[in-house]
Amino acid sequence: MHAHEIEIDLIIMNIKNFKIGFIILGVLIILNLLLFLYYFHNQTVSRNISDWASFASYIGGTTNTLISIMTLLVTFFIAYEISKIEGKRNTANIEYDRKKFKRELREKAYAEVSENLNDFWFAITNGNRQQTKDSLFIIRTRFISFIKHKKHLFPDIKPSEFQNLDNILKEVLNQASKKIDVDTPEMIKLVEDFQKEISLFHKRIQEYILSE
Repeated sequence: MHAHEIEIDLIIMNIKNFKIGFIILGVLIILNLLLFLYYFHNQTVSRNISDWASFASYIGGTTNTLISIMTLLVTFFIAYEISKIEGKRNTANIEYDRKKFKRELREKAYAEVSENLNDFWFAITNGNRQQTKDSLFIIRTRFISFIKHKKHLFPDIKPSEFQNLDNILKEVLNQASKKIDVDTPEMIKLVEDFQKEISLFHKRIQEYILSE
């Protein structure tokens, strides 16, 4: 839940609480008047100004006391709700920043491993056998490092999901001791399998990043 959604929910709740508070205040004032009428209902309407002053003092004293108490309670309530809103807003912001930072780390790790895997095409077409072998070794090592050491960024992804891709890299690396010819049926099959598995790899990682 975002911070602004939390604030809207709390505002709606506060409006309901204020309505209830004003209803209670109205009921207490009415009860105060009814109590006065209960004890003095048999009295005639006075024409003495001092009697009306006494009545005004009674009403003002009791009613103002109720209003003062309600005002104090409302003040404390508002301060409490503001504090609660700020607390939830801070919590929501911290959680948002945490998820944002973690997503940035995932995207960075994914970009690095993608760049590394893209070197596969250059490696297998490199005419220098030793450079080809070294490049393929680095590619596979970095790929394995991503799978093993980035698990905290992708906790729901199992290393076994990319086992086929690793097997292909390992097989191509085994072929590096020979002269690699991309036109041979064996290499064509490995390249096709690599293309298929690399597409699945990208799809799986991208879906995971977008789902978080």
